[in-house]
Amino acid sequence: MIYGKSAEKKPGLFERMKQAIGATRNSLVARLESALSGRPAIDESLFEELEEILLGADVGVKATTQVLQQIRISTKNRCLRLPKTSKPR
Repeated sequence: MIYGKSAEKKPGLFERMKQAIGATRNSLVARLESALSGRPAIDESLFEELEEILLGADVGVKATTQVLQQIRISTKNRCLRLPKTSKPR
């Protein structure tokens, strides 16, 4: 060990960015899963919550609008539904 310097190497800029992006992704996925779980149907309150989550994650207004529009279209065409929750008997 050199005086005043440790032998540990600090992560570089790209490694720190990679870690930060991974943490952001994990947080976004967890929030989306939480918003979708336990809902009986896709309704306007879900769209509002999804919009809040996406904008809060800095996805951007344009991307958020496109995602929500696609979900609305898929829901209207019955291509997208929430899974039915099974209750234990």
